[in-house]
Amino acid sequence: KMYLVKVNYIFYHIPKTGGKSIYRYFLERNMLEFATSHTSYRELFSDTESIKLIFKPKTLEIYKNMSKPPERFTSSDEAQCEKEKNEMLTSFQNIMQNPVNKLKNYKVFATIRNPMDWYISFYNHAKNMPTKDNNSSFTKICSILSFKDFIKEYVENANVGLYTKMVCNQTTLTKTDAHNRLTEEQEKKLYENFNNSCVNFLKIENIREDMLKYIPEICSDLQDNNFLHVNRGVVGPPNVSGRKEYLNFFEKSYGHLLEKYDIIREKDALIFEKAGY
Repeated sequence: KMYLVKVNYIFYHIPKTGGKSIYRYFLERNMLEFATSHTSYRELFSDTESIKLIFKPKTLEIYKNMSKPPERFTSSDEAQCEKEKNEMLTSFQNIMQNPVNKLKNYKVFATIRNPMDWYISFYNHAKNMPTKDNNSSFTKICSILSFKDFIKEYVENANVGLYTKMVCNQTTLTKTDAHNRLTEEQEKKLYENFNNSCVNFLKIENIREDMLKYIPEICSDLQDNNFLHVNRGVVGPPNVSGRKEYLNFFEKSYGHLLEKYDIIREKDALIFEKAGY
């Protein structure tokens, strides 16, 4: 997803990189202008008709519940929300008129995560989501492949790791096939677009310090406060069903990835180098 945050910031939510915590941080401070569904940086320039705004029922309901009890949400509040939604639409349409020039006024950022942790989290999430009929969907693939086979297919047998492909597809002008090896020309283009990217990557493991470094205008309260994650570490928040099972899965899977560390570092070199892992 893509979020426009007040004071001219754009946040790209890369799956399984702690983006939900960033989303909640700005939502609770009433700093989200609008959100879009499954939008990449590339689509702002080439496929704007497919972009859908999603600052509607679900987000508004969360907003209502955090600001006041539902029974106290008045018709005036509803009108204000409708006004804000229209303002967001106007802001978005303004960007779309000339994204090349308009985006020069925005600072773009995304969260990023250690590739070792990401592969475990992504696989576990996809495996436990409802399976889609599409054979190329990762919910279907991860329901069939073991974690070891998943890593073999999407890291060991690939010339570019799946994580790098997903980050580049989301935050650059690149569009690559997540399931197949890249040609030399595609790989060259991916590296070129990534290195020329205007996106600041904030490490979720060091998120408070990176937010204060890269986006200080919109997180000044972190000077004196800690950043609260929606999920705590690799095992999730307390009392979540399956927490113990996931911890066991994580530890076993991490042990396997340590055996493949050099390969992962080679196939996801862009991420390791960009973020300093």
